[in-house]
Amino acid sequence: MKKDKTFVMASGMLFTTTLIASAINYVYHFLMGRMLGPAEYGIIGALFSVIYFIGATLNTVQTVAAKFVSVLKAKSEGSKIGWLLRRISAKMLLLGVGVSLVFVFGSTFIADFLAMPARHVVAFSTAFTLIFVLFGMRGFLQGLQKFRSLSFSIIVESIFRLAVALGLVALGYGVFGALISYGVAVAFSVVFSFVPLARLWKSAEKYKINSSEVYNYSIPVLIAMVAITAAYTLDVFLAKHFFDPVTAGHYAAAGLLSKIIFFGSVSIAQVMFPKISEMYAAKQNYSGVFKKALAAVIGVSAAATAAYYLFPNFLVSVFFGPAYADVIPIVGPFSLAIGILSVNFVFISYFLSLNKTGFIPFLLIFVAAELTGIWFWHNSMQQIITIIAAAMLALLLSLVAYFFIVQSKNENIHNNTGLQ
Repeated sequence: MKKDKTFVMASGMLFTTTLIASAINYVYHFLMGRMLGPAEYGIIGALFSVIYFIGATLNTVQTVAAKFVSVLKAKSEGSKIGWLLRRISAKMLLLGVGVSLVFVFGSTFIADFLAMPARHVVAFSTAFTLIFVLFGMRGFLQGLQKFRSLSFSIIVESIFRLAVALGLVALGYGVFGALISYGVAVAFSVVFSFVPLARLWKSAEKYKINSSEVYNYSIPVLIAMVAITAAYTLDVFLAKHFFDPVTAGHYAAAGLLSKIIFFGSVSIAQVMFPKISEMYAAKQNYSGVFKKALAAVIGVSAAATAAYYLFPNFLVSVFFGPAYADVIPIVGPFSLAIGILSVNFVFISYFLSLNKTGFIPFLLIFVAAELTGIWFWHNSMQQIITIIAAAMLALLLSLVAYFFIVQSKNENIHNNTGLQ
């Protein structure tokens, strides 16, 4: 009961602060959409879809860090957490520099594919230098259940990105200024994220990390995160490739509005994951935490989808203005598809917290079906959204079936201590 109450309080806090950060992020996008117009905003939408896709790796870093930190926390081995923090931060810095260089040297190819100037790709590449370090630190905050600090890290990033972008665009730097603001914001967020972890860094106790255990867990997590991220990002990337610049900008705007549901509800899964992981390691009953998380995400998704269906004219006009009128008919169906995806993410996070990976083949099949469908059938924005919704619904049915398989095995193996 105490764990359940703590979950509700932590979820409420992280959900609220994440909504604030998301609101700031959306103000960034809404203002950039208005200040730059549909064609130039399409550039931002396409490049941000790239970073969301690379976010699969970032989410893997955060999830793996949170998993191992939560287990060490359950064993009260704080000094080992400090050593793990040092090792992961060093590796993530090297990875970030490498990814930045790949984007710099590949800027011409990327720019040609997306029909944009190469300098925009180079400007955006600055974000990758420290972003892997940032998500590693957020994984430690999540695993330690320092949700207040985690929320603050996210908000700081959002505030600095908005402030820098507004300043640079106002000074005449246009899309270039809007893109480079991301790297500046990440750098500031790294500093603020490190502060609550400084004590662990100083008290680190060197120990031999079981690399095979880390990699064995990281690989299926990476596969899962790449797949689920592809499901909600590559559609924008493909729309930019297949549609004319204005239509691609309209699609990016519709996606932005609809994905409020996912980015707003993901905080609930972020709270659920380390709590279930720790309780699972301690052989405690975690069913109440999962049920509350699932109910919360379904509730948030249903309420938001209803709002998009009932007030599409108002929402589109307020956030983007009359230039985006073509978006009005599709925000309702788009939000429904993203709502289903959000519920899928709760199931995926739940399975990963229990080291269950049998769902991955289903995930890969239906995400591949979504992207293949978009590649061959993209006559309109509505057609793409229908393909996404169908694929996510099929995936949800598969995840529910796998859930009952896991439940049955837990009841047999763990004497009903798993899912009650």
